[in-house]
Amino acid sequence: MIYRMRYKIEVIAVLLNGNFLNAPPDPSVLRTIAFDTRKISKGYNTLFFALAGVKSDGHLYLEDAYDKGVRNFVVTQKADPHNFPEANLIQVEDGLAALQTLAAHHRSLLGFPLVAITGSNGKTTVKEWLAQALSSKREITKTPLSYNSQIGVPYTILNLNETAELGIIEAGISQVGEMINLEKIIKPEIGIFTNIGDAHSSGFENKREKVLEKQTLFKDSSMIICNQDATLLYEVLKETFPNKLFTWGRDESAAIAIQDQTIKNETTTAVALEHGSLRYELIIPFSNPALVENAMQVISYLIMDGWTSSEIQKQISNFSSLPNRLEIRRGHNRNLILNDSYSSDQASLELAFAQLQQQAENRKKMVILSALDHQKDQCAYQELIKTLIKDNAIDQLVTIGFELGDDFQSYATTADCMESHNWTAISETAILIKGASRYRLDILADRLSTQVHQTILETNLSSIAENLNTYRKKLRPETRIMSVIKAQAYGSGSIELAKFLQQEKVDYLGVALIDEAVEIRKSGCKLPILVFNVQARNLEELWNYDLEPEVYDFEILEELIRLARTKAGTLKIHLKFDSGMNRLGFDVSALTSLMELLPADGLKVQSIFSHLAGSESIEHDDFTRGQANAFERAHKDLSGHLGYTPLRHLLNSAGVTRFPELQYDMVRIGLGLYGYDETSSMASDLKIAHKLTAKILQTKVLSSGETTGYGRAGIVKEPTEIAVISIGYADGLMRLAGNGMADFLIHGRPCATIGNICMDVTMVKLPEIGYAKAGDTVLIYGVEHPPELLATACNTITYEIISRISPRIKRTYVHE
Repeated sequence: MIYRMRYKIEVIAVLLNGNFLNAPPDPSVLRTIAFDTRKISKGYNTLFFALAGVKSDGHLYLEDAYDKGVRNFVVTQKADPHNFPEANLIQVEDGLAALQTLAAHHRSLLGFPLVAITGSNGKTTVKEWLAQALSSKREITKTPLSYNSQIGVPYTILNLNETAELGIIEAGISQVGEMINLEKIIKPEIGIFTNIGDAHSSGFENKREKVLEKQTLFKDSSMIICNQDATLLYEVLKETFPNKLFTWGRDESAAIAIQDQTIKNETTTAVALEHGSLRYELIIPFSNPALVENAMQVISYLIMDGWTSSEIQKQISNFSSLPNRLEIRRGHNRNLILNDSYSSDQASLELAFAQLQQQAENRKKMVILSALDHQKDQCAYQELIKTLIKDNAIDQLVTIGFELGDDFQSYATTADCMESHNWTAISETAILIKGASRYRLDILADRLSTQVHQTILETNLSSIAENLNTYRKKLRPETRIMSVIKAQAYGSGSIELAKFLQQEKVDYLGVALIDEAVEIRKSGCKLPILVFNVQARNLEELWNYDLEPEVYDFEILEELIRLARTKAGTLKIHLKFDSGMNRLGFDVSALTSLMELLPADGLKVQSIFSHLAGSESIEHDDFTRGQANAFERAHKDLSGHLGYTPLRHLLNSAGVTRFPELQYDMVRIGLGLYGYDETSSMASDLKIAHKLTAKILQTKVLSSGETTGYGRAGIVKEPTEIAVISIGYADGLMRLAGNGMADFLIHGRPCATIGNICMDVTMVKLPEIGYAKAGDTVLIYGVEHPPELLATACNTITYEIISRISPRIKRTYVHE
């Protein structure tokens, strides 16, 4: 295979200025790197970097990597070679710096230029669209998914396709001093600066400082593309690179001047552009301002590259708003569908197979692949597929648009595959569907998926992982994290979230009911699970499924003591004190009575905890500290009586930010995982993980004076087109949102409700007649339209909005 690094271990030791902890080394040739044991399927020819992260240390997983076949390691801590008798161990001073050094060396050997993309938003979309367009003329290699971090960029560089003619790389940072490291690795010939916004702002004093840091990426580039209308961005870049900018914008001085920009009826935007003596009239297939801006970045590159108007139009007409992501769905016959029907590049193929391994568990594994967009890559692509099929023990492979041999089923088109393959015979199988967008594998994914409701709640697991790490940065290394996933993980689905959080190495899960915990345990999750709202019934399930109950009153405690006498083993319990919430919990005054019952045979007090009543509000800070003092006294007294010290936990998501001194042994993070925090200081650092969308079922033009809905509550005063959308109060949408109280986004523009919310549908007013059509997507809430807006309209809180989503709504999960 010709798309990876190839280095002998002795050469790597010299490049990294490292020392072997054992000798002589095995003369291995390393072809890939790893830093996460969860993503290792076969370890041979893999170099494992033991990196120390915010919450985890790769040195703790050396044995795990060794068990998976890895025999080559880069470490910073002394590792006993006797524990790894067949391994090569290289010790360096800084593991991350060593990884970046190796990547920088590899970059110097690449024989093609790189385009680098940075900015606050849109990096991945611009990268995917630009690669899609350019691949029609030349061979492109690019960043897989959103691998744009201090670790992701080196991984990308070391896995670029060396036969490519151009590489496209994302670069993202979160604090001052990081971009210079990425610049040394990427050394881009051309740069694209998408925009500057509030994302990841906590590491910078202001937006100007963020621009100054990010622009470091382009210090040796020959040209930088940017939006001249973005005033701050343009001014800073002009000061630093006065002769390198290739700008677009409404001002005549821009290299590409926008003469006209008009939103058309059919969810498109028409633009008229001038570049010197050339004029371009283009139709961009979006009206959303952010997507139009992303498209303009790509159009600007293509104009700079000498493309004609017709060539550009042909490419942008195929742009999709779908990001490069892996979507997880439930399938028929207990199958699991992993849908990646938007991309077929080699760089992301291994990542998709790694996700298949993680998600499959005890299921059989099936892969459906299409041919590449660019046929020049096909030979290396097929060799890679054969290796991955073998390494990952894939049970069945189906190819579309190419043949891989007599051992595998192949079809000429997706339609042939759908019609001819025996789908009813497939059950309890994890099915990866991956291929170029032109093969329309998304249609196949839809057919194999259950739940046909047109309203979808999408949970972005990558955003949850980022939010989790954002909280981890606020914690001491020894502080544990309990992820609270009650109420079906705030609507997302508790089983899916439990599996994902187990992969992300959280320490505990918290759920509301025993039944929830039992289902999670049956799914294969092995994390400790605390059950909050335990009642004095069905308690034997605690022993049967290794669950840990919250104990908040004497009735439950006495029943557990009685049952413990009849059970084998020890049940871990968590005592809750009411320190001022005046909800569930033992009163502090009941401490003496508790001491009369505890310790008890067969029970262990695993933790003592309480709950803050107003951690999010500065006006309640004195009360919060009073709660903490009462809690600490109760914990100290009871620990002294027990003869051992149970864990302490008090803080919720908001408390982590505002009271770092009260972290104790563990914190409980719930809604914050999904990007919603009750403290303003965290808002810009978190990513909203939910996206609830509906579909337009039908549009109707009403004449002046006509009404819509029950009670004729929706009245129009002039000819108006309304859209009937596929969500109602049976789906969890509150009736308070009706009659203009809330609005939803259609093609980027807010459309207010009209009339009463119905059981299954809702009506909204369109901005103009002909603006939208049946089948168009409606954003109920998401990143561009946060659920807080809907909560405000309904006079409630975000918790209620997201946790009331009906089970009948289709759930999907994406990795970016």
